[in-house]
Amino acid sequence: MATRLEALVENHSVGNRPIDVKLISNPSEARDVQLLFIGSRRSADLPVLLQGLRDRNILIITDASGGLAAGSTINFLIVDERVRFEVSMEAARRSGLVISSQLLSVAVRVQGQRMQSPPPLTKEHR
Repeated sequence: MATRLEALVENHSVGNRPIDVKLISNPSEARDVQLLFIGSRRSADLPVLLQGLRDRNILIITDASGGLAAGSTINFLIVDERVRFEVSMEAARRSGLVISSQLLSVAVRVQGQRMQSPPPLTKEHR
C-alpha cells in the first residue's frame, strides 16, 4: 500500500506542503502525522496502535473489520465488489476533525450523530 500511495502522491502537495508517505513501526512515530492508514494486516493490533493517538488531530483510516469500533475515523469496506467506506463521527470529534457533509453523503454508514441542522421555520416563527 505504501508503494502505491507514494506513486499516487509523487509531486503533489496540500497547500504548499508536500505529501510524504512514511512506514511506521510503532505509535510514537505517528504522533506528528495528519493522516494515518493502518492496513488490515495490523488489524489485530488496532486497539494498541490507536490507544496513544486517540486525542490527537490525526485522521485515522483503516480497512479492517471492526475498524470503527477500534477507534478509526474512516474504515474502508468491500461492498458488492466495490470499495466503500464508513465514518465514525465520535472518532472525528474526539480527534478535533470535521467531516464534510459531502463526504458523509457518500459513506455507506455513518456511526454516531451527525451535526444537526436547525429545524425548519414554521409559519408562526417566520
